[in-house]
Amino acid sequence: MANWRQKLAEKTIGIKGVDRNMAELTIRIDSLDDFFGNRPPRIIELHRDLIVAAPAPVNTGLVDGKNYLSSDWLCEVAFLRVKSAFEPLPGDPEITVNGVVKSLPELRPVLPGEDENGIQWGFDIGDDLLTVGGARYVIRRVNALDWLNEEPATLELVLKRS
Repeated sequence: MANWRQKLAEKTIGIKGVDRNMAELTIRIDSLDDFFGNRPPRIIELHRDLIVAAPAPVNTGLVDGKNYLSSDWLCEVAFLRVKSAFEPLPGDPEITVNGVVKSLPELRPVLPGEDENGIQWGFDIGDDLLTVGGARYVIRRVNALDWLNEEPATLELVLKRS
């Protein structure tokens, strides 16, 4: 059940800038068919629309060479929008990993922290893409903001322009 901070963030993220910025999230999943070398590699791409705050260059005061780099961009998105983006939609291609059919929530659970495969809040760090206003960004890190009742209201995406 969504809390009041999450509902508020869902309504206001994207309004802080000039207008509501439409973005396209490209979820890239490696089928691992080439693991034994008997099939060519296959990347499954799923596309989702998101409303985000306009990406802005990272503040120089945050640059530490580890968490934030001088070339990074920051973008905020409502947690509830991200959670719904990782739900399966009609028309999505079948996802097979190592020959086993899986669902998107199985492969990309929207959970805190980073797992052993580099998944943070459902995003595959360094592989998933966000396109805002024609500019493509690689997602480098995900930070959770505005916590209440064990869930964040907002996710801050640390992006690298590609």
